[in-house]
Amino acid sequence: NVNFYKPDWNALLMSSGMYHYVTGLKTSDRASFNYYTTGCYDLLMYREGITTTVTVAAQKNGTNIWLATNGKIDASSEPDMPTQVLSGHIPLLLHPNPRHVLVVGLASGVTVGAVQQHPVETETCVEIEPAVREATHFFSYVNHNALEDTRLKIEFNDARNFLLVTDRKYD
Repeated sequence: NVNFYKPDWNALLMSSGMYHYVTGLKTSDRASFNYYTTGCYDLLMYREGITTTVTVAAQKNGTNIWLATNGKIDASSEPDMPTQVLSGHIPLLLHPNPRHVLVVGLASGVTVGAVQQHPVETETCVEIEPAVREATHFFSYVNHNALEDTRLKIEFNDARNFLLVTDRKYD
């Protein structure tokens, strides 16, 4: 049996992003490393997608959920909220009459959900990795259930390529 010899794959450890977050270690012993990478998180989702590995984990104390692509945290339910929310609101508050909006990157869906708080007619979100859509559901409680809004259309594509071939115009 081939699986008999196969080592366990700790998805949380393998997607911990230590290449990026190693400076957060206070000491370099094994116990500190294990706690920092896996000890204080519960793995909620791990998908090896077409373009990236998508991980969603929650702090064991239940206060924060984060989404990482290839180990780099790109969205969270706490520390990243101001950036995610303002990225949706500020452009719409500055535009005199936004009707058709384009958001690049889905991640937690918080920016998409912020856009939906405005009276726009359509919202297109271009996301390169389809596995992110599944991850976004873990953030429904902070993104206003953004994926359920009928004005939203998700395009799985590279944003630059999408904009080069679409004839649609965005505000």
